[in-house]
Amino acid sequence: MGTSDRNLEWFLNRMPEGQAANLRSFAAGELGRQSIEASVARRTGTIRAMRSFGSLRLHGDGIQTHSAELSHVGLIATAWQKAVSATGAALERVQSLRGALPAEITQRTTLLLSTAPTPGSIVLHLEPQSQALDEVEPHGNVAIIEPSRPLADRASSKLISLLGDIGSVRLEQTESLAISLRELGPRVGSTLSQLAQAIHRSNITIDASWAEPGASLAEATINPNAAKWIRNFVAGRGLDAEEQYLAGTLRTVSDRERWLIELDNGETERMAASELPEREVAKWRVGAAVQLRVRVALREQPDGTVRRTFTILQVSAVDD
Repeated sequence: MGTSDRNLEWFLNRMPEGQAANLRSFAAGELGRQSIEASVARRTGTIRAMRSFGSLRLHGDGIQTHSAELSHVGLIATAWQKAVSATGAALERVQSLRGALPAEITQRTTLLLSTAPTPGSIVLHLEPQSQALDEVEPHGNVAIIEPSRPLADRASSKLISLLGDIGSVRLEQTESLAISLRELGPRVGSTLSQLAQAIHRSNITIDASWAEPGASLAEATINPNAAKWIRNFVAGRGLDAEEQYLAGTLRTVSDRERWLIELDNGETERMAASELPEREVAKWRVGAAVQLRVRVALREQPDGTVRRTFTILQVSAVDD
């Protein structure tokens, strides 16, 4: 059974029982997704009665027959979900690294997962947790002109499109790629870097796809070498960081170690001062109330956790 056949069978298993039975009676291997969509649209009155679905096919040196280390698959699945949610947030104009993502965006971009082994690979089947019609036809109101696209669809297809662009980028296109990623904000850059790290560390290649009813299939492949390039590109261009202004009190000052800053919001953070000139470091004393211009980034730690890092770029007294 080919990939398209498996996707068809997987989809039919998730259709309402009556529709699935009728379609299954004439579903052959060459039956395409568009044929199913047209049939569902005729029977239900809307193509969005169908659920979107996607898949991540994991293969390569990190896969033995159809098995892989659970930790590696878990890292990839978690990183994919974070990247989808971050991309969805960016499309909704939530791009800053400040705070957690709004619960409403997280709910609209959460994906459900099921798995299936195939010779030499593992397939992770994905589908949105939320119902498409809740966004396309809220409260049963049908859009007259152009219906909204569910955020899970927009985020998933955008992420796969980005990965496809990155996987085929040429040297002269890197600047336009950096601009595209910067427009989406540092949270997208950070989660892309985390996804790339998970792919490179596990030595697994990902074939990603997303099928949205009425839209073309989105597809991309990222191998470990491309993942390493993505991580270096994001870090080298600072695409996982943003500048912020913070106010607080200096609790430690050092020309060698990170400074301890008690922020006005009550939090205490350690911040690198390595980019400050020595003469600037020598000006400051413990207890000084300061305004800080800092670079904030989300960085993965050796144990796999992700934390916010701070680098001080400028210090000024609050009275200045």
